[in-house]
Amino acid sequence: MRTRRGPRAVRRTLQAVAAGALLLAAAAPVAVAGTSPAGSVAGVRAAGAGVEAPVGNDISWPQCGSHFPTGPAFGIVGVNGGVADDGNPCFGPHPGYEQSELYWAVAASSGVASVSKASLYVNTDDPGSVVTGTPVTDWPTSGATTPFGACVTKERLTNTGTLTLGQTSQACAWEYGYQRARQDATWLKKAADAIDAETPPVHVADAAGDYPWWLDVETANTWPKTTTGQEMNAADLQGMITGLRGAGATEIGVYSTSYQWTKITGGSRSGALEGIPDWIPGAGTLTVAKAHCTLDSFTGGRVELTQWTTTIDSDYACTTSGYDLVGADGGVFVFSPPGTSGGFYGSLPGIGVVPAAPVVGLVPTVSDQGYFLVGADGGVFAFGTAPFLGSLPGDRVTPVQPITGIVAADTDRGYFLVGRDGGVFAFGTVPFSGSLPGEGIAVDDIIGIASTPSGNGYWLVSATGTVYAFGAAQKLGTAKGTPSPVSAIAGTPTGGGYWISTKGGAVYNFGDARKFTTLPALGVSPALPVIGIVRTANTGGYWLIGADGGVFAFGDAGFVGSLPLLTVQVTDIVGAAPTTS
Repeated sequence: MRTRRGPRAVRRTLQAVAAGALLLAAAAPVAVAGTSPAGSVAGVRAAGAGVEAPVGNDISWPQCGSHFPTGPAFGIVGVNGGVADDGNPCFGPHPGYEQSELYWAVAASSGVASVSKASLYVNTDDPGSVVTGTPVTDWPTSGATTPFGACVTKERLTNTGTLTLGQTSQACAWEYGYQRARQDATWLKKAADAIDAETPPVHVADAAGDYPWWLDVETANTWPKTTTGQEMNAADLQGMITGLRGAGATEIGVYSTSYQWTKITGGSRSGALEGIPDWIPGAGTLTVAKAHCTLDSFTGGRVELTQWTTTIDSDYACTTSGYDLVGADGGVFVFSPPGTSGGFYGSLPGIGVVPAAPVVGLVPTVSDQGYFLVGADGGVFAFGTAPFLGSLPGDRVTPVQPITGIVAADTDRGYFLVGRDGGVFAFGTVPFSGSLPGEGIAVDDIIGIASTPSGNGYWLVSATGTVYAFGAAQKLGTAKGTPSPVSAIAGTPTGGGYWISTKGGAVYNFGDARKFTTLPALGVSPALPVIGIVRTANTGGYWLIGADGGVFAFGDAGFVGSLPLLTVQVTDIVGAAPTTS
């Protein structure tokens, strides 16, 4: 990042990702109904080939009139001119769109599924009403709806005499941050619309929600340094986040270091600051930047980006999560970030089991120390610490239509199975909240189920995009009329939203499920249909999984490998689950 009161080079690097270890156990087949295997069986480890992810760059006002970095995987652009209340003169056309830094980020970036092609960062500060005797003209004098009460006026002595100014308070600081953020969103729209008006016409999105945003929080800018001042600074930043969210932004993080964050905010994790992503600078090489991914988050979230600086600014995207894939035979493939392990707790081939019916789904335990597999006959296979709570063959029940999905409650106290006819089967202590046959609704195309966190409600989705809600689950929208059949549904951790994916890789978000780009928007056609969508722990992203084991990462979901990348040829991947390391 660069500020005018102490310029420093800052960059971010797109995370290098390596294909994770592939674990698949093979053994002599034995046909059985679903049961709970005793213990886990070690898999056979096959080394995966490493893949280095592309690198992104960030630029801002110091690069005005110079050559921009060429061929970045993603670009990050400063909206401001070094301070929070000043715009970057090269953000929009300067004089033409080819000299626009915003256009550079959108047009020059090659794109990678796990990181937006273009992101924005904004300068922050908290000057108060007076700086060295001079009134701050854009310090607010009113604001009745802040979380800290009303922003009111107070008489202050200045170089030009006693004036009535906005009070130096948390309320006015919050309002100041809010107003700066709304101004930043306005500058985005103005710059994007000016680019769109150029000849020949080019399209650059002008909505705040189309970009991830980063707050540049550095000691080089103006901040009060007392304990009271730190409380004001934290309020200021909360106001900025609220302002950006009010403008439509959904992805907001902080660029800073633990030292600077503590100096400026006192280490605050209050309100909107709690758990947001970190972008950490300070590295001089890519190797050190990668190592910085393991630093503690100063916001209580996760380190999402790190940065190193040479003659230009470059950026690296971190990941701590991997994923398990399962085939129709119950073989489990595990992909983990470089230098980590975990996620494999056994497979059906590994214990010499051939399921009586093809496996159709995989869900993890809350602790991520185990998982459940389910067959089309309702047989359930529990691995690791996953508790076996029952199955349809064990209860001597034959479903009217084949089972198509399984979902577990976040408490690990039960799971639900769903059939193509919308029949729902509850095991453990999760409550049965209804089914389509029970309501007299006749269908034969239900392909997935998602649960509320506690298991007190669930959604069913059909191949045509119709959503049916039961219990505490609220129907928030459908994906009817999609050009490609629906393939999966995934709920958010709050129970207040869900995503629906299609076989073509389109994703529809409802409720508090966040919007990201899609495969069709990227011009990508999966080699085989998308069969599943798996969210990350904080809903900051998700993976789409293809029937060939192809993996497409969006938002903060890190890519750590795929079966096609390992030249493993399969066509029957049927489910996936996230893992943590």
